[in-house]
Amino acid sequence: MKQSTSPLARALSDVAREVVAVETRADHVLAIVKSAGIRDLKSFDVAVRDAYKQNGWHQARGKPRKGSAGIRVPATVKQYVSHVRAALRLEVPLGRLKSFYELRKAVKAARPPVAAKPKDPQLAGLR
Repeated sequence: MKQSTSPLARALSDVAREVVAVETRADHVLAIVKSAGIRDLKSFDVAVRDAYKQNGWHQARGKPRKGSAGIRVPATVKQYVSHVRAALRLEVPLGRLKSFYELRKAVKAARPPVAAKPKDPQLAGLR
């Protein structure tokens, strides 16, 4: 990578480096899910709840109440958990996927197409 000179260029370079690291770790999470034999949403939820508990994160739905013992789950973690949940809900076979990129593409392909909303004729020509 080129040496960055401006603060913004350095910050964006740092973000790019971190994204690669996060994606690599997320791929490792996917491998763990596969090796643990998790094939349904119920067993994944149990595993996630246990992992959250071990990390000291809030385990119930929603935000933790003020003064509660649980720490908020990091947004990035929620995002990756959500991707795996969507794959399991849509019955995407996780065994053949090697990366979260492949998982995202498989989930997108498995989702039913969304119909376009009909346009109101009274609004024709308005912006």
